[in-house]
Amino acid sequence: METTSTTAPYNPKPGSLPYRVLTWMLLNPEEELTRKDVGLKFDVPSSSVDTLLNLPTSRGILTRKRNSEMEVVWCLGNSKDFVLDQSDAQPIKLPARCYPSTRRAAVEHEASDDVGEEPTYTPPRSSMFPSVPPVKLDLKDIAVRKGVRLMTKEERRRAEFAEWFGQFDVGDSAEFDEVHLPTMKAECGRHMRANKTKFRFAETGPGRHGVERVE
Repeated sequence: METTSTTAPYNPKPGSLPYRVLTWMLLNPEEELTRKDVGLKFDVPSSSVDTLLNLPTSRGILTRKRNSEMEVVWCLGNSKDFVLDQSDAQPIKLPARCYPSTRRAAVEHEASDDVGEEPTYTPPRSSMFPSVPPVKLDLKDIAVRKGVRLMTKEERRRAEFAEWFGQFDVGDSAEFDEVHLPTMKAECGRHMRANKTKFRFAETGPGRHGVERVE
């Protein structure tokens, strides 16, 4: 008698790192996350990211690759063979890029004594990938941009940061809200490596930080 074995859809534990990363990826399907990005957004040690994301990566739900700067990154994979259990109808914590948590939680769960509020998102109980009705394509409405290189959303974002940091001369500074500090540090690091410049960051007041070019 011939038998066939089937693999159940991947169902990460609510609150676990794979669960939170997949939820974030579904909301930001064009984005990529480095080890540092994952650590900052989801409060886990960067050294644990590879291990914690190994299962969804091995099943093709997440894709692990290197970006143009040879950094290891994760993005949404081709496999849709997973479910995000919302049977308890409880929203999950969803750290956005500009709302990083300031605490260091355990690897597989959020600390129980959270302070403050973070954005939350409850995935719909229906399919995470609803069907889209066909749309008639009229090429006359699509202009050809001569000499304009195609850039992904992430490439445009990094180009904007590179242009912004490029305005700084030695002694120039700028201030910003504390919630943007991890993003500013990450993009500044890329700029310094590419341009052999040096910046410093400092707290300038309650909920405020600043950046100054020193070399």
